[in-house]
Amino acid sequence: MNKVALRLDTDFLSTVEEEPTFDLGTQDREDTWARFKQQSYHFYTLMATQGNRFYLTHKVDKRGRIYEHGYHINTQGSAFKKAMLELADGELIKGVPAQ
Repeated sequence: MNKVALRLDTDFLSTVEEEPTFDLGTQDREDTWARFKQQSYHFYTLMATQGNRFYLTHKVDKRGRIYEHGYHINTQGSAFKKAMLELADGELIKGVPAQ
């Protein structure tokens, strides 16, 4: 599971803006979201400028559930978090049979 190299889809990140998945009803929530978003884009920039190749680590809780160790970059987050990741070693699939 931890042997699969990933990278950020920088085209996606530069064209789609991350939006909250919850109601921002209060000023405190808006401030928290703004800080989280700023931190996230800081980490995206760091990853992209330092080779854009990384691995996610996982942990198991006492119930046997598996979780990723990433807060800003992970595959178990929102649709945006999932969409910004791609396999670092992509392959072109050829010869798909016609139906």
